[in-house]
Amino acid sequence: MELKDASLALVKAFKHLFVGMMDSCALFLSVVPTWILVVSLFLAAVSIGIVVGLVIGRFLKAHKKRALGPESPKIDKMPISPENPATIAYREFVASSDPASRQADDTTQNFANTLKDLRQKLAEAARNAIKEDKFEDALAMLMILSNDEGQDGIKALNAGHKHLMAATLAKSISGELYIALLDPESAMQQFSDAIELLPDNQEQMLMGLHDQHARAAYQAGNHINAIHSFETALKLMGEILGQNHPTVAKTISSLARVYYSCGDYERTEKLYRQALRINEEALGKDHPSVSTDLNNLALLHKREGYLEIAEPLLKRSLEILDKTVSLRDPHLVATLRNYASVLKGLGRDHEAIPFEKRANAESLLSTPTNK
Repeated sequence: MELKDASLALVKAFKHLFVGMMDSCALFLSVVPTWILVVSLFLAAVSIGIVVGLVIGRFLKAHKKRALGPESPKIDKMPISPENPATIAYREFVASSDPASRQADDTTQNFANTLKDLRQKLAEAARNAIKEDKFEDALAMLMILSNDEGQDGIKALNAGHKHLMAATLAKSISGELYIALLDPESAMQQFSDAIELLPDNQEQMLMGLHDQHARAAYQAGNHINAIHSFETALKLMGEILGQNHPTVAKTISSLARVYYSCGDYERTEKLYRQALRINEEALGKDHPSVSTDLNNLALLHKREGYLEIAEPLLKRSLEILDKTVSLRDPHLVATLRNYASVLKGLGRDHEAIPFEKRANAESLLSTPTNK
């Protein structure tokens, strides 16, 4: 009710004021020029409006205070407990940072934000220039923008490349550790993850990862994955190292062992002979790796029952080892036993005896004794 009564009183006062103003206008109408009268009326109306507005505003403010009650005290910031873990951590961080470092961080952040705004404005200006057919201006702006963004992109790409390489290496090492722990299936997963993480244009490392994955798959009994990974590794090796590299021969022999485990002796023999040819050409006919290839072929033929073919292969393998390795070499002992076994199988027991004795003697030499 108070607000309504006050409004009615204000209207009545405004009415009397307006009537008085009109009477004054009539009085001076005959003696004052028209333009002076118009200006006077305008100024009077403005003054009245200002006064009325101030009165109404003050009245409404007072009425609102009465309705709401006393004003609540202002709180600049919410109080935070000094024992809050976040507060403690923040205080420790601030204490450990020198003022110069904090100022440098703020400056860097402000510069980055400013640069971002400038690039956004530059892109918008280029769009507007294209709309206005100012192609040369747009081209200049876009060249600046592309150079800046390109440099930032290269920096980000290099940083990402380093992270991916580190992750790949960590996965590869994890795979080797799983192999040592006799968990080839977990090793397979680690090597597979490493292959996925490896950045592009890292063919040599990719070659090694596929080889590692294949060996883990072979140990896990997963022959299909082992064959696929070995073949992928061989393709990369041929491109990087060449087809006649000893590393290629070693991987071919590994692939041959997978086929041997699958019972595919025909393909196994073909691969063993390919590895033998590569090593003879790359390393020479009397290299220990050649002896290993000969031994692999001989054992394959022994498994097939072709002892006549196996015997000369083992004999030549033994001759190479006699020239190139020490008496305690485990490969020498194994080859002596294999040769003696083939001789017995051929009914040449008397010839096998010396090789058996020698294998036993050299086996004792290679066995460590407890003191």
